[in-house]
Amino acid sequence: MTVEIADGLAAPVARSLPSPRPSGAIPRRGHVLTTVAEEYGRPVREAVAILTHALRRKDSAEVYHSCISRRIPEPGAWIVRPDAEMLAWTLVSAWLTGFTTQTISGDDGLRDAAHWFFGNALESNPATLIPERGLIQADEALSACEDLTGYLELLPYVLDPHGPGSRLSIRRDARTRAARDKKRAEGVYYTPPDVAAYMARKCLEGFADNHGPLAFFDPACGTAVFLRAALAALKEVWPDHSTQSLAQTRLYGTDIDPWALDAAAFVLLADCLIDSADSYAAPLPLWHRLRLNLACVDALRLDPPYRAIPPTSESERRILDSLAAGQLPTSDETAPFNDRVYPDATRGGVEVRPCVYSTVNKNYKIEISAAKSRAYPDDGRPLLVFRERQLRTYDYMLLMPGEDGYGRLLDLSNRLPSPGKGFPRPITDMANLAQAWPDCPLLHTPEAEEQGI
Repeated sequence: MTVEIADGLAAPVARSLPSPRPSGAIPRRGHVLTTVAEEYGRPVREAVAILTHALRRKDSAEVYHSCISRRIPEPGAWIVRPDAEMLAWTLVSAWLTGFTTQTISGDDGLRDAAHWFFGNALESNPATLIPERGLIQADEALSACEDLTGYLELLPYVLDPHGPGSRLSIRRDARTRAARDKKRAEGVYYTPPDVAAYMARKCLEGFADNHGPLAFFDPACGTAVFLRAALAALKEVWPDHSTQSLAQTRLYGTDIDPWALDAAAFVLLADCLIDSADSYAAPLPLWHRLRLNLACVDALRLDPPYRAIPPTSESERRILDSLAAGQLPTSDETAPFNDRVYPDATRGGVEVRPCVYSTVNKNYKIEISAAKSRAYPDDGRPLLVFRERQLRTYDYMLLMPGEDGYGRLLDLSNRLPSPGKGFPRPITDMANLAQAWPDCPLLHTPEAEEQGI
């Protein structure tokens, strides 16, 4: 049994949406994609630079690694960025996502965007880590982002942190040569969206009548130009599937830059929000689920013998073995989303914790906040009950001896078979749980009625 949820949904709201898809990002005579992306990206990079300078390293690391990152090493990260820069890009990307999807208005600042994006996942708004002057300056920089539709169309390109670095930019300003050389060294190239859309449609030809939605894997996904096109193509061929469901279960990618993968999750998140009739109280859990399908791995290492570039760790070797065998990235080393349920059936904030693999007993372990500062009981063992709500998303309860329901669930646990060794961890369904303890709060949380397990 298990428990947690991505953030709850508010009531549907009427929303005037931007025009479907773009001309602004498609190159044409007199309209060069790199030049347009540089122009639109200038205030974004300026805001990121201001925040990076204003954020303290220790505070940035604590927030980024507790709520945003996987909290496990990215085995294939060739490009390492400071935590302050990563958090700055996250805050600005959250603002851009809210702005382009009209979830927040252009007049809302970074503080409003952070409150919307993170919800109750953190004890305090990350924007409070930034001195007021820095926050005002960053908001002023973002106030230049007025073309909502243009930013939505160009989102994968304006989230590229490299800045101007094309042949045309060098002709205008020789100082941009360093950025161009860095892009070439790191394999950063702009694929126009119309080219990506053509490739995605061609991939699906001949499959629509005989198969369910196909899965796409981009081995060098960058900021999700191709994955975005694949999502649109999947939705066109299988319109009965929601954009959110397709994005979570059919899109996978790898890249050598962890920020590119974070940015890719923001791009796909924006498309999910645009195509949804619901207003998300806080989209962080959905962003996390999209990000968990993206692994930081060098695609050149996918050759099974690793002749070109050997893996640098056992963790990376397992990922590479999986990908080389044609299996898409899995979640056994990534963080599930756990949401504590209280006796009144209300939920606490979403907890994102890494699964830690024990080489001693070959099991995975996970921490929960409900046990914080609580001593281990002397009169029996605690019971931890999980209800799975969807993939990697759980509601949970921690019961101590003597608490309401403890005896009933202990009896149920003792009657059920338990897989593996060590502490018993039986699996049951909602019907057995209801029979053993009809008033169990896990049965009365929102959406519990729809769950079979």
